[in-house]
Amino acid sequence: MIFFVQEVKTTLHVKLFTVRDKICAWDMHDDVSDTYYNGGARPFKNKSFMDELNSSDFYDSPFTRKQLKALPYIIKKADLFEEAFENADSITPEGNYENIIKSTFGDKSNVYRLYHEKAIAPEISTFKPTLYIDFEAVNMRICGWYAELELENETITYEGIAKPFSDTRFMKRMWDKVYSELLPYSFDDIMNAPHINKFKRYFIDMFSKAKKIVTYGDTDAFFVQKTFGDDLYNFFKIKNSDVSIHYGSTSISLEKLCKLCNVQMDGAVHDPKIDVLKMRRCLEIINEL
Repeated sequence: MIFFVQEVKTTLHVKLFTVRDKICAWDMHDDVSDTYYNGGARPFKNKSFMDELNSSDFYDSPFTRKQLKALPYIIKKADLFEEAFENADSITPEGNYENIIKSTFGDKSNVYRLYHEKAIAPEISTFKPTLYIDFEAVNMRICGWYAELELENETITYEGIAKPFSDTRFMKRMWDKVYSELLPYSFDDIMNAPHINKFKRYFIDMFSKAKKIVTYGDTDAFFVQKTFGDDLYNFFKIKNSDVSIHYGSTSISLEKLCKLCNVQMDGAVHDPKIDVLKMRRCLEIINEL
């Protein structure tokens, strides 16, 4: 008897972010090994050159000018791209990236050669799964969350509470001093919940299902960073879109935006579910204008 083993072809899905046609961030996923490559880098060798760029040059970047200046130079990430491209049988980009990769790594580089050999036509999706999320935190570590993942034919909700610190004395001190007035949970609810570290895989799975992650304000990204570190922060940040409304250099709070949009909802203050619902309703009203 002869058995035939069907070879599994791997596809690397690639999304790149740029500053002046140089890569500054990336979101890549191998659909067979379920491997993710996410991160950011300084697009130019000379840090001082970054100060000469216009603010509009950073429109596509998920990182600020200051954050990019602190990151390693993109050429130092060539090995990462080479490994990801080498391991893939084909590369499916979200845009026309050939000239961007050539401009970033050079036309003689292995990164460009592999991309040129394996990249197929860009995959332009008409629908982008979007995650609307809000976190609550104690001392910048996540203790609660609510999210709605909008898929093409359904909406999936995520909700939970976690213990941000194991030290009960520290938690009680912080609770009595600050957070008893700020959080919609009780002290016992938080201390009886699983530790936040147990939810890392849970959040990776949640974030991976979204092409775009929407928050009102940029603090949620920093909660992820302080809780889980830079790797998961990059994973979140690259997909994250802060939809907070600005007046000059000042960000308008969600509560003030609700007043402007005449949005009223009953619920506890700082309840992440209520804040997500308010955010989504305000966005709907703004988009209808």
